[in-house]
Amino acid sequence: MSKLLDKTQKSLPKQIVPESQKQIIIIDEKKNGKSQVKQPLKDIKRIRSYAYHRDLDLLKWKRPSFLQAYKNPCWLETKHTKTTCRHGAFYHVKFTEDLKPPILRCLPYFYMVGQPRSGLTNIYERLIRHPDIIAPHMKDIFWIQRHRFQLRCSSVNTYLDFFHETSEHIRMNATIDIKTNTSYYNKVTGDCSGDIMWDNTRWQDLPGNENCTEPCLTNADYIKHLNPSAKIIVALRDPIDRVYSDYLAQSVWLKYDPDNEMFNKLVIEQIFQLNKCLINNHTIRYCVYNRDIYHSDSQVRIGIGLYAIHLEDWYRVFPRKQIHVIQFEDFITKTENEMSRIFKFLNLQKIDSSEMKYIMEPVFKNARTRFAEGPDMWIETRKILSKFYEPYNILLSKLLHDKKYL
Repeated sequence: MSKLLDKTQKSLPKQIVPESQKQIIIIDEKKNGKSQVKQPLKDIKRIRSYAYHRDLDLLKWKRPSFLQAYKNPCWLETKHTKTTCRHGAFYHVKFTEDLKPPILRCLPYFYMVGQPRSGLTNIYERLIRHPDIIAPHMKDIFWIQRHRFQLRCSSVNTYLDFFHETSEHIRMNATIDIKTNTSYYNKVTGDCSGDIMWDNTRWQDLPGNENCTEPCLTNADYIKHLNPSAKIIVALRDPIDRVYSDYLAQSVWLKYDPDNEMFNKLVIEQIFQLNKCLINNHTIRYCVYNRDIYHSDSQVRIGIGLYAIHLEDWYRVFPRKQIHVIQFEDFITKTENEMSRIFKFLNLQKIDSSEMKYIMEPVFKNARTRFAEGPDMWIETRKILSKFYEPYNILLSKLLHDKKYL
């Protein structure tokens, strides 16, 4: 095979060299002075496709034993697999294939899973000011619910690479017990992608959901498998205010001018689509997770406000003690108290008054909040939404045993 290569081709690493007009041979770097011939391109594509579908089945990922000296779920990896994902938050992630094993690997200790436009960015900016928190280099990772569906991004190693620098910061912040001369690592990190709870719109593409009439598995199941002890934070806002705030915010990224007449029209249309879905003998879960009705790039996303439907999936998987629900309206009026409750839930060290004062200082506003402006919602639209959300607010109140959500 090497006779097919001229001297110039031999000197070039990783060149695609035509063997004939119908076949392509991939040549790797020289090893021991000889070029290494790999599989034909069609085989490479087949292998990559197999790996992609294999990696999507997160429940088959073999979870390692976490190190007892770390509060955050971490372990030492002795064999490293190269990842090349370059989508979204992973575009600037540094490759780790050149690092010598063992490599410290860490998963998130906590997840801020939802809902968007419910104060998550404000909570996050204050949370990462706590001395026990090591912030990832970006808040919105979107791997669980979105980026892992991209080729070269489906492997758990892609997710772990995102947290590599964070893992190193955790490793470098040890507490030494003088009496026993042992180290304990009490710093933790989290995944604060606020769409995790609602964005299961790709559920039909995932292994384990075959032949299911509604999601058998959701993002809650995958996170439970990655870290059974994960702590889940959920922020909820009056669904009427949330959907309108979301409509204004989406205009920043989707490049449209907010208009109350259009908003009213879109609300009526989406309620019609949801009701049509139910009339066609589908369950509410199927309809809420139906990407044909709404998705991440929709101007109006009414289904995100059906909190009881989403939360039930998380309570089905996690015990209640691992889920902390925050009401947006309480957070706005009693911010310090709500932050203290979050710190306690995460089992973080107690802070003094000066540290709390720093945490309570103003935070940078969400980019969508800074630039999204619009007129007040029509009263007619508010009445339509109130009637639509009322039965689901009753379900939420019963689920959380709290009448304030009515």
